[in-house]
Amino acid sequence: PRDWTSFIIICLVILIGDTARGVMFPTLYPLNLTLHGSRITQGYSVASFSFGRVVMSPYLGRMSEVKGYRKTLKISLTMLIIGTLMYASSGTPMFVNFLMERLHKSAGLFLLISGQFVMGLGSGTLGVTRAYVAESTGREERTKWLSWLTAVQYTGFTVMPVVGAVICNG
Repeated sequence: PRDWTSFIIICLVILIGDTARGVMFPTLYPLNLTLHGSRITQGYSVASFSFGRVVMSPYLGRMSEVKGYRKTLKISLTMLIIGTLMYASSGTPMFVNFLMERLHKSAGLFLLISGQFVMGLGSGTLGVTRAYVAESTGREERTKWLSWLTAVQYTGFTVMPVVGAVICNG
């Protein structure tokens, strides 16, 4: 790539997006059970992340053309942080009990599923990051750098569930 710093930042954006899913994955089922969820809510929880990605990817792609890569990635990372905070809040007994008493007994599950969805919205950056790499590399090296970007993505999705499992057991 023409700018190594930007390429490393793009790799970090990809890694953060897939880390969000990977690290949370081992905590999802126990959290679902703690919130009195079922197999159905577990399925919704898992699917909501991917659904958020599917919904947001085209919008982030268009946004990157209109507002630029930097602003688009800042917005997506902000959504990812908000979703992570929602997810983490769903595992906070005092906060969840407060919501359940005042709103509904399923408020914690709603927070869990919607947090996963918002994290998915923030992680819908694959097209944007790949477009950046395609624009910033010469034609003869493009495949190599896109392959590295894909390897970073798979690393986040493969290694981070192990990290999440260690956190759960630690």
